[in-house]
Amino acid sequence: MMADKFIGKQVRVLNDSLAGVAKLNRDIRIQIGTGRDVNGLMDQRQLLVDKIAGIVPLKIYQRPHGQITITSSGGAVLLEGRPSVFGFTAAGIITPDMTKTSGALSGLTLNGKPIALGGSYGLLNGGSLSAQFQIRDETAPFASAQIDAFARNLIERFQSAGIDPTLASGAAGLFTDGGAALKPALETGLAGRLSLNAAVDPATGGAEWRIRDGLGATAPGDVGNATLISSLVDSLSARQAASSGQFSSGASSLSGLSGDLSALNSAARLHAEQSAVFAQSRLQELTLIEKQSGVDTDSEMQKLLLVEQAYAANARVISTVDKMLKTILEM
Repeated sequence: MMADKFIGKQVRVLNDSLAGVAKLNRDIRIQIGTGRDVNGLMDQRQLLVDKIAGIVPLKIYQRPHGQITITSSGGAVLLEGRPSVFGFTAAGIITPDMTKTSGALSGLTLNGKPIALGGSYGLLNGGSLSAQFQIRDETAPFASAQIDAFARNLIERFQSAGIDPTLASGAAGLFTDGGAALKPALETGLAGRLSLNAAVDPATGGAEWRIRDGLGATAPGDVGNATLISSLVDSLSARQAASSGQFSSGASSLSGLSGDLSALNSAARLHAEQSAVFAQSRLQELTLIEKQSGVDTDSEMQKLLLVEQAYAANARVISTVDKMLKTILEM
């Protein structure tokens, strides 16, 4: 939901900034035509271009009369005379079953036409806008699916036949899907619905002794009978293959499955950190190259000040000599 909201904000910034650049293009053309200075307008335009570049990687093309054309690095035309217009509708509340594929979440349009994001040929790849779409449509749903798969495995361990002889066939076990038995076809969002069986929860009218005597028991049994509790504990350590999710192949305990879940998260984080380090190193190298081949304004300003000071000193020397000569001639 945060990613979806941020996409909407960035689309507004893109549209406003592109419109601002188009207006400044026109103002610069008029100012050049009348012979006026346009440096201030160009500085304003560059600020807007820099703002756009943080959202969508750009290519800038110089045109006659101080104009510029803007395209994305992937080839989408963003400004050619008139600014392009992006379209997006934020969803507000998003539930786990809502996806872009189903039409429940908005895609991105450019001048009213859908625009591709992600993949090898995405027209807007590389900026913060495509990153937010990746979070909303790929990264977060994948992580959610793994947690749902873990929740399903937990429910299945306590719902399996033979664990609790007091349970009726098909009844919910110690952990439930929102109070009901597990429905494998409705796994999406299961982790958010995972709940304790009301029969053992005093807050909902249940009784804790049913953990010992069975969820279907109508009266407390022998306090020294730990048979069911031992079965519940054994079900946690029993080796069982996950029915869904991208966990390691083969059967494992719930603890082992938890380790697989942590490993998936760690691997994803490591990959993201490596990508970030690579991008930062590349940025530093490109910045260094730009400084070496471009103009260092701070250094040039320092030189200019030295020249100005030297000129002022020479002017005073010349003025003094002139006065001396006048005095000598008047003697």
